Amino acid sequence: MDLAKVLAELRGQKDRIDEAIASLERLAEARPRGRGRPRGSKSPVIKRPTAVTRDGRERIRLAKESEKS
Repeated sequence: MDLAKVLAELRGQKDRIDEAIASLERLAEARPRGRGRPRGSKSPVIKRPTAVTRDGRERIRLAKESEKS
């Protein structure tokens, strides 16, 4: 293989690599800092206390009694 041809091919590859590096650097600079939704932008979730109904308490009592037997 001709040495001049190899050098020309390598220089072409180097130019393409330099262009790719420059493109990635521009993308990295233009990218916002964080991903996703910023903190505090979502309305807070209100947690309500859960209460056990009378039927639920009865089922719990019956389950405990059947465990003892």
